Amino acid sequence: MRQEKSSLLRNKGFQSLLASLLCIVLGLLIGYIVLLIINPAGAGEAIRTIVENFLYYPSAAARLRYLGNTLVKTAPLLMCSLSVLFAYKVGLFNIGAAGQYVIGAGASLYCALGFGLPWYVCLLAAIAAGAVLGAISGLLKAYRNVNEVISCIMLNWISLYLVNALLSQVKETASPYTFTLSSTNPDAILPSLGLGALFSDNQYVTIAIPLTVIVAVGIWVLLEKTKLGYELRATGCNKFAAKYCGMKEKRNIILTMAIAGGLAGMGAATLFLTGFEQWQVTQSAVPAMGFNGIAAAFLGGLNPIGAIFSSYFIQHITNGGAYVDKTMYSAQISDLISALIIYLCGFVLFFKVFMNSRLDRRDEKRRAKEDRPGSFVVVLLTVLASILLGMIYSLLLAVAAVNFKADQTLVGTAMNLLGTAAATVFVKAMNTAADPDNVSSTIQYLDGRKAFLVNIGGFEFNWCMLLAVIALVIAYVVLYKTRFGLRLCACGEHPQAADSVGINVYRMRYAGVLISGVLGGLGGIVYIIAGVSEWKFENGVAGFGFLALAVMIFGQWKPTRIALAALLFGFFRALGNVYSGFDLLSNLNLPSSVYNMLPYVISLVVLAFTSQKSRAPKAEGIPYDKGQR
Repeated sequence: MRQEKSSLLRNKGFQSLLASLLCIVLGLLIGYIVLLIINPAGAGEAIRTIVENFLYYPSAAARLRYLGNTLVKTAPLLMCSLSVLFAYKVGLFNIGAAGQYVIGAGASLYCALGFGLPWYVCLLAAIAAGAVLGAISGLLKAYRNVNEVISCIMLNWISLYLVNALLSQVKETASPYTFTLSSTNPDAILPSLGLGALFSDNQYVTIAIPLTVIVAVGIWVLLEKTKLGYELRATGCNKFAAKYCGMKEKRNIILTMAIAGGLAGMGAATLFLTGFEQWQVTQSAVPAMGFNGIAAAFLGGLNPIGAIFSSYFIQHITNGGAYVDKTMYSAQISDLISALIIYLCGFVLFFKVFMNSRLDRRDEKRRAKEDRPGSFVVVLLTVLASILLGMIYSLLLAVAAVNFKADQTLVGTAMNLLGTAAATVFVKAMNTAADPDNVSSTIQYLDGRKAFLVNIGGFEFNWCMLLAVIALVIAYVVLYKTRFGLRLCACGEHPQAADSVGINVYRMRYAGVLISGVLGGLGGIVYIIAGVSEWKFENGVAGFGFLALAVMIFGQWKPTRIALAALLFGFFRALGNVYSGFDLLSNLNLPSSVYNMLPYVISLVVLAFTSQKSRAPKAEGIPYDKGQR
């Protein structure tokens, strides 16, 4: 009996389940502590409301109806998580699930509203559009060695502006939203087959829900039980070995990204073809559904079956946040809790190692028992505060990735979600404390921003410009002209070799992460102060962290090239904001979406011709193992 229990505890699937449950409990506990800090009077009721979600309603009919709404939003999240985990299983990071989701929404809605086609054609169009977009990243990766992360990021924004321009032709006259399917083309709505009646006649509950579950099971079978799945996973482990074994590694890379794109595109169709939401053609940020898919994929242990439950859980507590008392807390408190849980999932590997070590120790003990053996001050203080907070926040990544060898992608994704959610929650708490009627997440700093401005000959000079130049010069000198910088580079290229000559790799990696936190904090303060006098923290930073990642890869990890890439990108992005002031450009009568897409299109074109020889640091993203040579 004891042997069976030990076997169960050592089962990897059981350990993943146990670790995920532990992360959920700890995340809820930390979220409860945050609620206590904000307002202890309603903390217990708020955390209970978030966990209950639709159970908040006393009526059984209302509970069923809102359970249906949660399931409707779970379906696209599940498809996006399947998109991410499918590519990840094959060694690719599909951060483009967001763009594939967008292009799928555009294709399905335009087929429905523009062409008046039935639902099954619209669904296939969404899958095809997402697959094509994914295949583009796959082609660039396979034949031009363009990193899939940067190509996906560029395509995310290109897709957004392209879909905005396309769906502007089928939008309501008096609003920025597309026409409703129910009034324009009811045949494009996914059939219910009586499922809506099970949820108090919820009209939005359709075959999308069981269909996505079937797809999840199909993906599991494909990856684990078929020859194709084995070949795809083998290509992800080592594409060179796969090639020598006779596998077509380039085809497998393209096919993987196409399938991943098709899954995300289908996810959009499962939401928008229910009529639950309309597309807003003026939105300037990529929908979060694709990025949330990354979180759901990792919370589910990168298992298609696990993704079903993790997707529902994330959507469950997200919807539950809408029911908290808005006079005490903001609805984004549920996003903060979700981010905390996902961050803690980065410690799953540590938890498994710890559990196995404890089991080994217990077995050893049992065997042993048996065997018996001023304005300037304002600027300075603001900069120092951003540096300090950026450094402290980066410690979360350093501890998880360096000490516990957690997956950097998972922890980074969680920190992105956690940063926005935490900032929104605390800003709303500050605003409400100052004025009980003010529940916004907006802070105005017109007077404070003036401290950063200097007029020189009629030209408004911003201290942020000087700050960026100083940071560039310091980065170049430190990396290439100092012993510390050379050691840092050595630890990024070959940490084992660096360790063999007495360099403390763990200390250097900590230093690198903390410095990145300093620069990230500076980037955040520059971003919100350079151009505007107020900021709504619910908007986050509109994906600029991912764009910075793209610029870094575009600049091939070299400070001077990164600066040139940033200038190129910034020039064309600025052009999208001011083109109407130039007669030559305004006379072309091109929609603003074209100018907004320009920086991303140009970056992709340049990358296609320059990435063949691009080389990242050899140890990038690889946890350091002192015993490995």
